[in-house]
Amino acid sequence: MTPYLFVFFISSLCCFFAYLFKKKKSVFIFFSLISIILPSLLSGFRDTSVGIDVDLYGVRVFEQSAYLRSFADVFNYSKDYGVELFYVIINVIVQLFSNNIFWLFFIQQVFALSIVSITCYRMKEKINAPLLFTIYLLYYFCLSMCHLRQMFAVAIALLAFSFLIEKKWKVYIILLLVGFFFHKSILFLLILLPLNLITEREQSVKKRYFFLIFIMGSVMYFFFPMILAAMVASGVMDTKYMLYASQEGNQVHKIDFLITLCLFLFSFIRERYYFKNNIKVLCILIIFVLLCGVYNDVATRIAYYLNFYLFLFILMLSYNGKFKLNKKECIFLCMILIQFLYLGITSGFSRVIPYTSKVLGLIDYW
Repeated sequence: MTPYLFVFFISSLCCFFAYLFKKKKSVFIFFSLISIILPSLLSGFRDTSVGIDVDLYGVRVFEQSAYLRSFADVFNYSKDYGVELFYVIINVIVQLFSNNIFWLFFIQQVFALSIVSITCYRMKEKINAPLLFTIYLLYYFCLSMCHLRQMFAVAIALLAFSFLIEKKWKVYIILLLVGFFFHKSILFLLILLPLNLITEREQSVKKRYFFLIFIMGSVMYFFFPMILAAMVASGVMDTKYMLYASQEGNQVHKIDFLITLCLFLFSFIRERYYFKNNIKVLCILIIFVLLCGVYNDVATRIAYYLNFYLFLFILMLSYNGKFKLNKKECIFLCMILIQFLYLGITSGFSRVIPYTSKVLGLIDYW
């Protein structure tokens, strides 16, 4: 984990300096670029053995995309192999100037981290922007080293959330549609539109709404295989996902439940009902989504999106308008750091840890 933590620290520090000198445009841009490029280089220089999905489809799609000569070829490949269209296009574009997979890994991170940086800047008056960037690195960067397609969608979802919070529904939906062509799971976030109708009020959510959410969550949990089958039958999900409906022995990390329960406690600080309501509702929803993870890890991946929406509300609730981290923000950061260390030690983030790079001379580097 040492290479990751070292790069995270330097990158976060650069982001901090960027906002410290945000009135000086050239300095802000310089430090922002460094904060993006450093993690992207770490991703690019890794061996292809780092990250299970890299071995499952990443290398194969990249190599095969060299033979796609027209949009029809790209479209048919996407349809036949169940790989989202925009992800295939990214591979084809990279192949136009290099057959070195370094560029695919590097560009993926530049894309994602740039969108995260844009979101941080858009929300700089509502949250501690450098802290949001740091949270992304700790929670999502190692996941992005494995889940190549979905992390394009996760970054787009984060930007979409900033518009959802501003009640710009049309932009939110458009961004979800863009993310759909990177990973179809992002469509699940349409559920946040009706949920906003009960959380946007400046008073505590009524108990009957919590009861309704509990019932909906229970139905989702007990009938998840049937729901997945219906989505496949309707064409929303690829047929390959039916294999996951009967997957057995899948486990959900207990620390994910523990962190979610701890984050629920943030809803009891400060009387700002819009934030408190969203934190409560999202925590309950995330718990049920994580429970569905006993069926397969696809359900767990849905929580990746919801967690960041939850993180935004916790950061907004904790923010006091000052640049220096306050006590609540420090507690939140420590929780995410503990989760990173725990998952790194116990799961290795799906073979992302240990980090290996023949180019950098790092072999099985923890």
